[in-house]
Amino acid sequence: MGIRLENPRGKDLYQFWGDTITEKLNQALRDQGDDIVINLASDEYFKSVKTPKLQGQLIKPVFLDEKNGKFKVISFYAK
Repeated sequence: MGIRLENPRGKDLYQFWGDTITEKLNQALRDQGDDIVINLASDEYFKSVKTPKLQGQLIKPVFLDEKNGKFKVISFYAK
């Protein structure tokens, strides 16, 4: 997503997609009669969603694994 892509809307893919992704998520929420979005995307990709315009409750789970008595995010498993 961070790749430079000169386009009529701006300089990168975030501007290229604009509100499209957020609008599609809102439409899916309306179609399903639900108001919960579970974000399983990476932080980089989720930046393309305009969260102030999202018409639902956002849940972002954190996947932790126990190692040596402590819980940590192991990115290999979390992805």
